[in-house]
Amino acid sequence: MRRRILSVLVLVLALVGVVVGVAMAVLLGPDNRLTTGPHDVGTDHVALVTSPEVLRWAGPTVTVTAELPDNQPVFLGLGNTVDVADFLSRTGFERVDTLDLPWRVSTTTVSGKRYVPAAPMAADWWIAQNAGQGGAQITVPLPDETTSLVVVALAGDLQDLQVSGSYFLAGGFGAGLGLAALALGVGMFGWLALRTVGAPAAAPRTAAPRRRPAGSAPARPAGSAPARPRALRPPADPTADGSRVRVPRPRPAGGETPARSRPSGASEASQRTPPPRHVDDRRGEGP
Repeated sequence: MRRRILSVLVLVLALVGVVVGVAMAVLLGPDNRLTTGPHDVGTDHVALVTSPEVLRWAGPTVTVTAELPDNQPVFLGLGNTVDVADFLSRTGFERVDTLDLPWRVSTTTVSGKRYVPAAPMAADWWIAQNAGQGGAQITVPLPDETTSLVVVALAGDLQDLQVSGSYFLAGGFGAGLGLAALALGVGMFGWLALRTVGAPAAAPRTAAPRRRPAGSAPARPAGSAPARPRALRPPADPTADGSRVRVPRPRPAGGETPARSRPSGASEASQRTPPPRHVDDRRGEGP
C-alpha cells in the first residue's frame, strides 16, 4: 500500500514538472525573453509605483518602457523601496500591489499631493533611470534587494500611461525543456512502479527432477562418506548341481519348425557303414 501511494505521488510531481517546464519554454521562447504589453495603467495621479512584491525575483534582466501621448515628458526609474517611499512620502500615487504574468495587476490608490517634491532626475540613489519626451525605457538586472519601479509625469498626470515589459532569463528556454524531459522520465518510472505493484506475484519455479541413466548410482548427499564398493560375485554355474540345462533354440523366421538334426558324427557313420546283410539261420539244412 505504501509503495502504491509513493508511486502515485511520483506521478503527480512528474505531471507538475512537465506542465511547468513546457509552460516555461513556451512563455520564454527560443530568445529566452518573456514580453508583455503595452498595457493601459493610466491614473489621475502624477506617479505610479510598484510594491516590493512585484519585483521580488533577483537575477532576470528586466526591460520596462513607459509611454505618454503627445510627447509628454515622463520619468522612469528603479530604486530601493525605502528611498522611493521617502521620496514620495507626501505625494499621491497609484501603487501596483500584484503583477501576474503575462499581465494581471491589482492596484491601490494612495492619497497625497499632486506633485513631487523635487525633480526625480536629481536624486543619486536610483539603480537605473531614464527620462524622455513621450516615453522612457530602462534595462536593468534585478538586484538582490527590495526595489520599486517608479513612473513620474513631469508635466500633468498619467491618465494615458501605457507600460510594456519583458523578462530575459538566460538559458530559460533550455531549462524548461530539460525540466519537462526530466519530469517525463520520472513519470515513466512512477508508472512502471505502479504497474508492478498491482501485478500478481509469479509462482516460484521448481526444478524438474533429473532422471538417472540406467545402471548409474544415485547421487550422494554433500558431506556424506563415499559408499564402499560391493564385491563382485561370479555368475552361478547352472550345471553345478549335475543337472543339464536345456538351451532353447531360436526358431527361424516364418514360424516353421526346424528339422531335427543329427549329430555330425552319426551322420558320417551312417554314410560309411554299409547296410546290414541278411543272414539265413537255416545254415546246414539240406534242400
